[in-house]
Amino acid sequence: MADRGDAGPCCCGQPVQDFRMLRFPDDGQAGVVGLGAILGEMAAAGKPVAAGTAQVIVEKLAQRNYVPASAHPQYRDVVLREYAAYIERRGGSGGTGRSPVSRDGRGG
Repeated sequence: MADRGDAGPCCCGQPVQDFRMLRFPDDGQAGVVGLGAILGEMAAAGKPVAAGTAQVIVEKLAQRNYVPASAHPQYRDVVLREYAAYIERRGGSGGTGRSPVSRDGRGG
């Protein structure tokens, strides 16, 4: 994939929409397509910031991206943080009516 400035990465001459780099605690990175749309879908459905929601997000990501089964736990942790930040930026509660992330990190 080439980088075309503000048009985003591209493949076969077409700009890739909704491309995002995920950064893992071990300094690894993975590029994924469609995460923004999935986060929006989860928020619109009122899904809480919780492990179950993270699992659904990973499953949806895997429909359009290569996500090795062995890496699902790491992806769940990263997308949970991404979803919490997404909800926080929108001033929402992730569908719980409470704080988006509880003290134990499992959702409010």
